[in-house]
Amino acid sequence: MAVHIAGLGLLLAAIIVAPAARASHSADARLTLKLRALSEKVCFGSVLPLEMTLTNESASDIKLSRLEIWSNFGVESLDAKGQKRGAGLLIVPGTKEAYERMQNEIITLNPGSPYLTTYQFGVSDARVFIPESYQINSLVIYHAGHDRSASNSVTVEVVHCNTN
Repeated sequence: MAVHIAGLGLLLAAIIVAPAARASHSADARLTLKLRALSEKVCFGSVLPLEMTLTNESASDIKLSRLEIWSNFGVESLDAKGQKRGAGLLIVPGTKEAYERMQNEIITLNPGSPYLTTYQFGVSDARVFIPESYQINSLVIYHAGHDRSASNSVTVEVVHCNTN
């Protein structure tokens, strides 16, 4: 398992190469995640706007922080030789203030009610992103790590853009 730290604007990303667990451990905690990329192509070095709809499928409220919602991602691609590459990304804010703000921003998901949220996903780390097509998904880990739900994957092409 390799761990790297990389700067993504005001975010830090720990890149962990490992499969992500995707099942909920609690019988009642069911969270459905629908991820959508707001662009099919993104320039390397910029951000990809993501939108996610979270729906509480359980009978009781689920409370999540914005940090829990937007801190874990899976990224997969196929290189030119057909080799599959994958990484798990743990995203944490780059400042204590930003971390505390995201940790303290609590969203209560009522049963059956969808919640829409957006995020600017950085694609500037050359150790993870090169010009090619990627499958990106999100993993929400909640209830002190006892429950987790994975989103669908979205396909995005990272390209070099001419800055002249």
